[in-house]
Amino acid sequence: MNSALACYVLSDPTRQKVLRYVNRNGCTAVSDLALAINGKGVDEEIPESHVPLLVDYGILERDDGWVYPTADSFLVTECLDSIESTVPESPRSAPVKSS
Repeated sequence: MNSALACYVLSDPTRQKVLRYVNRNGCTAVSDLALAINGKGVDEEIPESHVPLLVDYGILERDDGWVYPTADSFLVTECLDSIESTVPESPRSAPVKSS
């Protein structure tokens, strides 16, 4: 498992949403990603801009307007899930140090 892939996805919430959506739904039209990322409003610019890099990293495959999950996409998703489950929730009000 390439940790750079997980870090790349983890660093951006939109990439995480794209990856999770494709993993859940399998073969997905890129136009459906826009709906998934933006809820009711559709703006293809947001997910479309993330797809080429996810493809370059081998996380997704793309063919004629459709994206498919790869084996790495499932590994990265599992890694993200495991990171999220082990990160403790931050305290609501952290003590502030006085200088």
